[in-house]
Amino acid sequence: MGYIKQCREELAALGLVDFSCLKYINLLNKAKTGLKRLYGPHLKPSTLTDKKLLGLTQNNYSESEALARHISQRKSPHFLFEHHNRNIYVKLARRNYPDSTKRTIAKADQVCKHVFDLLGYPGQKFSKDIEWKSDLRFGVSWNDYYLNINCAGLGKPSDMRISWELSRFQHFISLGRAYWYTGDEKYAREFVRQLQSWWEANPLEWGSNWTCAMEAAMRAISWIRAYYFFLDSPAFTIDIQIGLIKSLIQHGKYIQSNLEGNPYGRFGNHYMANGLGLFCLGLFLSDFKVGPKWLARGLDILWRQTEKQIYPDGVDYEQSIDYHRQVLEILLLAIQLCRLNHIAVPPAIEKRVIKMLEFVLAYIRPDGSTPMIGDADNGWLWSQGDNGHLACLAAGAMLFEKPGFKSTSKLPEASFWLLGIDSLKAFDSVAVKEKRLIKSKAYDQAGFYIMRHKDIHLTLHCSKYGLHGHNDILGFDLFAQEQHFIADPGTYTYSGSLKWRKHFISASSHNTIRVDEQEFHRLAENALWVDEENQYKIISWESSAEYDFFDAEHYCYHRLADKVTHRRQVLFVKQAGYFIINDILSGGGKHEIEIIFNLAPTQVELSPAGVLKSSNNKGAYMLIIPDTNQQLEAKLTDSWISYVYGAKQATKKMVYSKQLELPTELFTIIATGNAAEIQAPETIEGAARKAWKQFTLHPAAK
Repeated sequence: MGYIKQCREELAALGLVDFSCLKYINLLNKAKTGLKRLYGPHLKPSTLTDKKLLGLTQNNYSESEALARHISQRKSPHFLFEHHNRNIYVKLARRNYPDSTKRTIAKADQVCKHVFDLLGYPGQKFSKDIEWKSDLRFGVSWNDYYLNINCAGLGKPSDMRISWELSRFQHFISLGRAYWYTGDEKYAREFVRQLQSWWEANPLEWGSNWTCAMEAAMRAISWIRAYYFFLDSPAFTIDIQIGLIKSLIQHGKYIQSNLEGNPYGRFGNHYMANGLGLFCLGLFLSDFKVGPKWLARGLDILWRQTEKQIYPDGVDYEQSIDYHRQVLEILLLAIQLCRLNHIAVPPAIEKRVIKMLEFVLAYIRPDGSTPMIGDADNGWLWSQGDNGHLACLAAGAMLFEKPGFKSTSKLPEASFWLLGIDSLKAFDSVAVKEKRLIKSKAYDQAGFYIMRHKDIHLTLHCSKYGLHGHNDILGFDLFAQEQHFIADPGTYTYSGSLKWRKHFISASSHNTIRVDEQEFHRLAENALWVDEENQYKIISWESSAEYDFFDAEHYCYHRLADKVTHRRQVLFVKQAGYFIINDILSGGGKHEIEIIFNLAPTQVELSPAGVLKSSNNKGAYMLIIPDTNQQLEAKLTDSWISYVYGAKQATKKMVYSKQLELPTELFTIIATGNAAEIQAPETIEGAARKAWKQFTLHPAAK
């Protein structure tokens, strides 16, 4: 395997990569994996003795204890925070985040009782022994050789993400901070017990926690961070430190041999995490021969993939708001570590990351929440599972000296632990000269179109393809009056339930038009992801102080006999606070047409005329006014929304439908406002039709 990877790198360096080379290399890879799958289970798990460990170092250490002491006492490299600054960190955290410090201690106490909040499954309690390779909800465990484990496991109700999330050990951060805040050795003892328990239960390449290189990378980063929290504890003995170093070396070798990508292609967030894992391991293990190699390889992956995976307009190509944020966390951590250790970051990479932050600024709503377009598993790296989007903006404001990214009056705690003890004072000194006006913006390369005015925020999505995209072309998400009204429903699960996975990625769960109850792309029986490209055309995008206008069409229904085309025009009349949606369907024949609006949980009522009113207790209103000329059937049905991976809640869905002869047009109005602003539906419709008529004289609408 190492020889094949070396061939890849040499071919890439020489520019001699062609299809035949790649095909040959891929065949060799498959053959190697096949042999390992066959013979691997019969081999003893690899172990690293003290003698072998010392042989891997760059200096001649006579004993492993001396090596461990050297690593604990060295002045560099730097990994975010230094344990000798403990008292300063504690003082600043208690002063600036008093409620959070209490919550951290309470969470650490739960961890000591083996109670974990795992994704959307809070309060997962283990008995005396933690079952690291299990989904407790269904009593399912994965103990086989890693190449023989089916990660999806569609044949039985379970989700390996539960096992993975637990074994990322991000709860060690809570244990470590609680130890610093209180000085109570029980947190250090629990840290040591869990390390030993995991090592015993998870021999190299056996079980669910060795099935994914990204998970190994995330775990290694958590262990390195925890190392500095507990370095002064008598419970964290030299023997345990040596064991941790050995396991980190195993993790690095595993990641290197199981990379989820290669230098030639464009891969997803997993490959980025692989790169970060190698970089962090190379940095921490700088006293070992592999250290500089892993560091260089990790950075090479990160910088190459940034240019491949992030469009020039700053959007991650996976078509997911959540994974955009996760990749951004990876890159911000890498950049901060580079700066702390005087490693140059290519200017082109910094520029691309700044563009990523500008996209965050555009999609984040006035209340700090975000649309849920595309997949989301709520993973995090350093943002602590709070609002990572705001934490990224705060970090970006400091790292790149961009006051415009400052979106909170106070530095988020997660950003404080990323940036260090001087960051609080520096953040407070950054003054935003005037209230930032964030304008509407088109991200053509990625297919996101954001309409904004005051507290109204609408995100349209029309993209080609993404690893984590849904059947949502020409769909949108609407927030207004501090209320989420029309929602992309989220993800809920990947492999936990094929039925629910298909429900949440389906066209009927998105705010678009469905024809003849057909998906835009039909999903194979056991498919968990949409793997076909959308065929579409952006016809027009215009934005001004008075209006925004979006016009696009897609051809996903050209597979039907009548080759149906759906064109959607959206006009946002800003001062009036309403949207006009003109849907044009062409292709001929008679078809069942559904206009779908998935609603966020609010108070809803449907009038006899088919007007949908959505409101909350604070006086925010939204009206959906259907085309009165078409006499559509209006149905308010039960549906679901998932704000957190693994959890779903009931909501409502509004569907307007009818068998219509094509071509046809459907005119829908969405009005927002408070009780004083919202007008009668007839008045709104009259004004909207007048505004539309005037606008159609404009060249953009023709």
